[in-house]
Amino acid sequence: MKKVLLLILIVALAVSRSLSTDSDPRSKLAEMVFTDGFICDGQQYNLRITENRPARLIVLFRPNLTYRIVSNRNDNSKLELKLYQPCNKLIYADTSVNKQQSWDLRFKAPMLCTIELTSETIVPSPGLFIEVAIGFKE
Repeated sequence: MKKVLLLILIVALAVSRSLSTDSDPRSKLAEMVFTDGFICDGQQYNLRITENRPARLIVLFRPNLTYRIVSNRNDNSKLELKLYQPCNKLIYADTSVNKQQSWDLRFKAPMLCTIELTSETIVPSPGLFIEVAIGFKE
């Protein structure tokens, strides 16, 4: 009887572990950052975009590194990324026709920036929830 219960417990743990790793959207987001030699900074930011308010994130970028900013937006939403210096000076805006899911940026000097994400599509009532990860490489 104990052997049967132990076998059931082992099978249940194996199944639950495989389901949790396959369906975890964070692992897919990290995979997008880790490609091409990028190292994830270890954070995943949960942001909300509402109709009247973009999602904002303040990040310090170090010099001589290439950064990759990745979002897990769904296919129906088109995100626009903008970077601002502390004095609200716009230093980068994604103006491409086909809005991307990731952006690669390189900085020559240390820079404190506000990342602003907005959606061109209609945002539902509670808001559009997205996750953002940042990776870097030399």
